[in-house]
Amino acid sequence: VFDEQHRPGLGPQRLQAVPHHVRLQVAALAGVDLHHLGPGRGDPLRVPAGRLIPLQHRHLAPQLHQGALEQRGLPRAGMTDQGEMISDRYLEPRTAHRHLEQVVNAVLRAGFPVNQPPPETFLALMAEIAATARRCYRELIYDDPEFLVYFRQATPIAEISRLRIGSRPASRRKSDRIEDLRAIPWVFSWMQSRHTIPGWFGLGSALEQCIVAGEPNERLNLLRRMYRNWPFFHTLLENAQMIMSKADLEIAREYAELVDDQALGQRIFGQIEAEFNRTVAHIRLVCEVEDLLGAQPVLQRAIRQRNPYVDPLSYIQLEVLRRLRVAEGEDQEALETAILMAINGIAAGLKNTG
Repeated sequence: VFDEQHRPGLGPQRLQAVPHHVRLQVAALAGVDLHHLGPGRGDPLRVPAGRLIPLQHRHLAPQLHQGALEQRGLPRAGMTDQGEMISDRYLEPRTAHRHLEQVVNAVLRAGFPVNQPPPETFLALMAEIAATARRCYRELIYDDPEFLVYFRQATPIAEISRLRIGSRPASRRKSDRIEDLRAIPWVFSWMQSRHTIPGWFGLGSALEQCIVAGEPNERLNLLRRMYRNWPFFHTLLENAQMIMSKADLEIAREYAELVDDQALGQRIFGQIEAEFNRTVAHIRLVCEVEDLLGAQPVLQRAIRQRNPYVDPLSYIQLEVLRRLRVAEGEDQEALETAILMAINGIAAGLKNTG
């Protein structure tokens, strides 16, 4: 249904928009019990379940309630937290208590109302947006034969793979192909280099084409109604704004300068920058906000206050990468320790790892 390893932001989220009764029918034909849904949860955008606040979980939790109540009499919901988030959420008792309150609150509040499926016009337009976004994403990632060089040199993927930061190897096979790279190091590398492209690339082109494909005012008004009245679409655009707010294209440009072939580096970075600006413009248009996260001032302020502390770590990492890629012997060991510390600091500051 979508590319599991390197999915654009719209792929897995659109899968959640499939009406639950359709999922149940398909599952029943296959003899699969789909009433116990277990969303994996790492950091907010990287896993479909997302952040556990009522509005953002409202499109998922009714499915847990409805199917479970009909078939079992009691709701069942399972969730998985990624290992690196356990201490962040559960080490301090008051933080753990608050987090569990949010989990219970989100699921219960989402299950109380009588939830009507979204109108067919919403689903049809969402399918159009998803198809355009996917095509745009794949044109950059897979169809450009030089993109792999950019990815390998403009992000710390080589260092992440060599240092064995995660519990599993970065790639499923001994290969440099993007298709063989696991999802977490893929996203992790783009977060570290402040591009954050897996969370938004293609969305701007999709919204733009959606608007110009028909009567502009009519299409724009429909998108605005989807944002106001469909929790799924609201969540998608809010998540995109969150991850874009953590990007920094000035810093990303510095990472692009790590590419040996500067003509290649600037060409691909130019495409990324153009799509970023296009996405910002069209999110502002659809959400009717002046700035990203304009409808979430608390989150907007938190990210703005945190980014200045992360930025110096990014510049430190850039310098260490330059030195590490030409270092030998004892210098290399010391620089690998330094790059590991920079990676940990940036991940902790951005709070979106992979």
